Amino acid sequence: MENNLLQTHESLDKKILDVNYKYFLLDNDDELFVTRYGLKHGPNLLPDNFLLDEKWFDTHSEKLNGTSIVYKVTTKPARGKSSRIVIKWNRMGQDIPGIEPDDPEFNGASFLSPFEEFQHVQELYENVSYLHKSIELQEPLAIYIPSAKKDYLRDVRKDYIMNHVVNRHKGDIKIDIDRSYIMIYRWIDGLDAIQAMKLGYLSEDEALAITRRADREIQACGYHVRDNKAIHVILKPIGSNLLRAGDSSLVYGYVDYELMQRTEKLEKIVRKKRRSGYLAMMPKRLEYHPISEFKMKRVNIFQVPYIYGDVPETKGRLWVVGNDARLFDYFLPEKWLDTKRTKLSLYHDLYYTVSKDDIHLVLKISKVGEQPDADPFNEYEHAKFEFGYNSPFEEFSLALELNRKDLATIYPRAIYMSGTKSNISERFLDRSRYKSHTGMCCPHQGRPILQEGHEYIMILGYWNGSDEMLASYDGNYYSAINALGAYRNHIIDKEQYFQLMRRVNEQLKARGIEDLYFRGTHILLSLDAKNNLITGPDNLPLIRICNFESLRRMDEQKPDQKTENTPK
Repeated sequence: MENNLLQTHESLDKKILDVNYKYFLLDNDDELFVTRYGLKHGPNLLPDNFLLDEKWFDTHSEKLNGTSIVYKVTTKPARGKSSRIVIKWNRMGQDIPGIEPDDPEFNGASFLSPFEEFQHVQELYENVSYLHKSIELQEPLAIYIPSAKKDYLRDVRKDYIMNHVVNRHKGDIKIDIDRSYIMIYRWIDGLDAIQAMKLGYLSEDEALAITRRADREIQACGYHVRDNKAIHVILKPIGSNLLRAGDSSLVYGYVDYELMQRTEKLEKIVRKKRRSGYLAMMPKRLEYHPISEFKMKRVNIFQVPYIYGDVPETKGRLWVVGNDARLFDYFLPEKWLDTKRTKLSLYHDLYYTVSKDDIHLVLKISKVGEQPDADPFNEYEHAKFEFGYNSPFEEFSLALELNRKDLATIYPRAIYMSGTKSNISERFLDRSRYKSHTGMCCPHQGRPILQEGHEYIMILGYWNGSDEMLASYDGNYYSAINALGAYRNHIIDKEQYFQLMRRVNEQLKARGIEDLYFRGTHILLSLDAKNNLITGPDNLPLIRICNFESLRRMDEQKPDQKTENTPK
């Protein structure tokens, strides 16, 4: 059946919010996203066969009760067979009608986008099956998006709500505030509980009981419907009775999912699943993976591969280390920008946080563009003053180079450029990096990757074990402490500290790199669960370089004399 649809229209495979679709670009740039359930209906789901032929629609559709625009439709026959479907105009971004602002039942509630709704229904389907519940659900068949823009939608959709919707889909699909989104579901035969009560199949108490039962059982499957109503419960008449199971309980279906949300318990499970997916992908992030989202581009900056994309909501930009575009979503600013932070340093803008996907991250604001706090009169500090601070792209390049040369570092994950301006006083401004990066531009825009007046945030992995260890088993293997902290906390003595500093300094130089402001805070040591120092086969502490802002390749030219090609 799928092939009959594909014969007349080319398709692409897309995965949006964990739901697989066949994507069709139709005439006049209309779009159709068909699920695995919808493929069984083949060409019946083409809009010409149920909606765009006004005469057919007028004679083969029935408007259903409710505050939304929803119709039951019989499609034109294809391959000798019609489909009975429900089409519903999605209400994302709109106010919930009839709800008081202070109603606690609807606190924080909002209409789902069509892709969120299909994601939730698919999850609910899987959980109903897994828990052996007998709830019949509407199969989500397709999402149809006419290309024509509707001016009235800007009046009924709230910008602040739509911004959240757009953010939740970033990296998956662009949501357009001016376009209609029409969801197509399979029709479920039967009567809703209100109809059944009016026709004498149920008493008022029985209608209330089955509505409450549906709410309990759906919650047991991980979801809560914020507007649970008897009209959403579908019952099956058989003669003068209703269909019942072997234990005499009513068999029912459930429809209308636009205000459905995960329970707190399921949300934790989903977050854990997201985290597990991240941990599984991370060790292979440098391997080549296809990009399905056309807004993302591959770039190579200082021999480091990135997946690059704009962040329109903040007018920022994001570079994610590696070749796996699936990781892009994990580092979008809405995942970590507003999370609780713990400051990790007295001297740097360095913070620990846990993202909304339960990913442990370190955020460091780059000092690029600032003059180092160094006195050129002091011979030791003169080189640091002249060299300046590395750009975040140079820092990541140095970190990965050291890793390739078998000197362990913390893990560079992503670089985020804020959209808001953050100016440095001319008295303290060092433009050397802006000059050296002049020829390096973002894809399709021609704008330099490094711009004055913007804050650059480096997103680093929080050290609690290697990517390979965490991919095999998710646990807090280690905790970290810098070498100077280990000395001050009597984990190592003065002699061990000096020996460690000399050894790391020599290891850096043996790899052609020097730290112009070498300090014990630039080296991480690892402690096990009992706070014992982790050592290697030589009984020396295992180390990890964690600061790259003043690292310099020993054969390197001055920053303003560098020449680099535009990243490819």
